[in-house]
Amino acid sequence: NMKRILSTSLLVAAFAVVFTGCLKDKGFDNHTYGINDPDTQPPGVGFPFGSKPKNDYGLDVSASPQTVAGLVYVNLEAGNPASSDVHVTLSNNTTALVNAYNAATGGNIQVLPTAVWSVPTALTINAGSRNTQVDITISNTTGLNPSLQYAVGLTITAVDGGYKIADNLKNLFIVFSVKNKYDGKY
Repeated sequence: NMKRILSTSLLVAAFAVVFTGCLKDKGFDNHTYGINDPDTQPPGVGFPFGSKPKNDYGLDVSASPQTVAGLVYVNLEAGNPASSDVHVTLSNNTTALVNAYNAATGGNIQVLPTAVWSVPTALTINAGSRNTQVDITISNTTGLNPSLQYAVGLTITAVDGGYKIADNLKNLFIVFSVKNKYDGKY
């Protein structure tokens, strides 16, 4: 379906931008290390999409569960892949992040009711890997007002293995719009 192709294309483009980064030097260009120079910063974890004030995602009006893939993505901000499994804990920080966003922008984004969404909160970046991703499941959108926007806010609250939580990438703010598939406004 066209919507899925478009969202997949946008996701691939977003990852291309995220992974090209702004750091231009020999070690980065020849893939010796990742986004952070291992000599100047302690290795950490973060949401690549946490660098944006908000991440927009369209949902259909549906009583059936919908899966949101590719946004709850945690990256190892380190020179080398994980030498052993790295355990990352997420928490639901939606109310605080919605309030902060609305205060900063004058917006009217609503908290997505916790009864209609779920996400795994215990993530593992496997040894030898640089990242992990989990899906958000939205169980039912029929009770949501299509003229409003709703948000989910997640915060990385813990990580083991000597990694630190990147302050500028610890929050992920996802704003959902609910659209009737017949209204033609995507």
